[in-house]
Amino acid sequence: MPAGPKARFVFPISTMKAPLSFRPLVFLLALIGALPVFAAAPAISLQTISSGQLVSPVYLTNAGDGSNRLFVCDQVGQVRIIQDGMLLPTPFLDLSAKLVRKFPATTRPAC
Repeated sequence: MPAGPKARFVFPISTMKAPLSFRPLVFLLALIGALPVFAAAPAISLQTISSGQLVSPVYLTNAGDGSNRLFVCDQVGQVRIIQDGMLLPTPFLDLSAKLVRKFPATTRPAC
């Protein structure tokens, strides 16, 4: 025999099929490999900040300046500040006198 390279026949990928018993396993391994790896979720707890002082809070955001203050927009026209876990007694902004009332005969602000 001549001492040359041996001839190899390569099957195209499309013609190669796994036996039926391996297909679910291959699919499962591909699915697991495609799933992102999630880190453990941090512990979440709830803390009462205000009991009856906010009428209908609709938005909460942080100050963005590193002071850890939270601004709470209340539907009655006030923006209140939560600082060090306490709701400050004086509103940061009070627009309640500027709100149009739904029912002018009542003293309740429009909601």
